[in-house]
Amino acid sequence: MDLVFTAFTALPVCAGTTITYLYSVSPAAALVSFVPSTRTFTFYEATDLTQTSTTGPNYYKDYTVTITAMAGGLLETADFSLRVKNPCVDSVLSQISVPADQTSQYSINQAKKTIDIGALAFSSSLAICGTITRTVTGATVPFNYITGTQMLEVYSTDDALKGTT
Repeated sequence: MDLVFTAFTALPVCAGTTITYLYSVSPAAALVSFVPSTRTFTFYEATDLTQTSTTGPNYYKDYTVTITAMAGGLLETADFSLRVKNPCVDSVLSQISVPADQTSQYSINQAKKTIDIGALAFSSSLAICGTITRTVTGATVPFNYITGTQMLEVYSTDDALKGTT
């Protein structure tokens, strides 16, 4: 994304005076570059999710970009804010797709039923997002999650579980 920064276009400059621009980013980040001759900032990061947040609930990081213009004896400073969002939690770019049939039935005292949760597919238009990590929480008897195979086993001989969902 490019942004032309025009805050200093009205700075009075006499013939032969050069305007010098400096910029800083806080907290420090390598995702910003600046071309002083065109006063154009470019924001881009395609390989490093640490420039954003990888934890919820917001999945973004805020930055302050400060630009300073110097011309002769004049010195002016301006700030603007930049919010960098994590593309891997943007539903336009990444999504978790679930197989259509998620209904399974199990009868008490029957052989173990195995459900393949590895069939949950993660797709993203960005390679930076990597693969999905599957975690099963709250799986108690009669459930047994087998991490290495990404299978969920269902088995019980407890008649008290009949009719539960």
